[in-house]
Amino acid sequence: MKAKDFMRVLNDNNLKVFTLNDAVKIIRKPSNYVSLFLSKIDSIKHLERGKYYVEGTDPAEIASNVIHPSYISLVYALAYYKSITQIPVAIDIIALRQHKPLRIEDFSIRFIKLKRSRFFGYRNDGGVFIADPEKAIVDCLAFNVDFFYVSESFINMEDRLDMGKLKEYARAMNDRAMINRLGFMLSRNDISSDDLLPYRSRVYVRLSANARVKDKKWRVLYAD
Repeated sequence: MKAKDFMRVLNDNNLKVFTLNDAVKIIRKPSNYVSLFLSKIDSIKHLERGKYYVEGTDPAEIASNVIHPSYISLVYALAYYKSITQIPVAIDIIALRQHKPLRIEDFSIRFIKLKRSRFFGYRNDGGVFIADPEKAIVDCLAFNVDFFYVSESFINMEDRLDMGKLKEYARAMNDRAMINRLGFMLSRNDISSDDLLPYRSRVYVRLSANARVKDKKWRVLYAD
């Protein structure tokens, strides 16, 4: 098989990220032959052992297809939904198992293991596995991403969020400290959140290192 024919098969099957085994099935040659064959195609880039991608592929699509299942969340997801103006230099991947960090072009790829009961709320957006906007907010609060950063992002995409889904995802996470943060954030934005009160933590949650002001209802310490 010629390189141009192989590239056409990849394109026809929308295979922008693929494994050595995928290539073996296409070329129908031994893996050592296929590995050498791939190394001679300039537009094929080596990702890690046994995995490749087509040059020019969106780094988000590459990162979210390293292991399955997995999805992009946290700050990069907020940027993906254009709720922040900054472009993060790291892509955080939520997965069911750990994986060593990778580097793709200018991005570092970090993998965060999450237990199965909290692994939900994502979708395939044209090959990019990404958290729903509501799950991105919930994940940020659960992993204690800078609160005021998340709050700003929430405000910027509030009109696109399904508040019912946001609360549903929050309850499903079974993370009381996260509920405190979310309830406080919703309250500060005049959004009804009393239905989350039974799920809050009994102890106070600090929103920042210099937090001193108490919100007794949501049991958070925040900086005034």
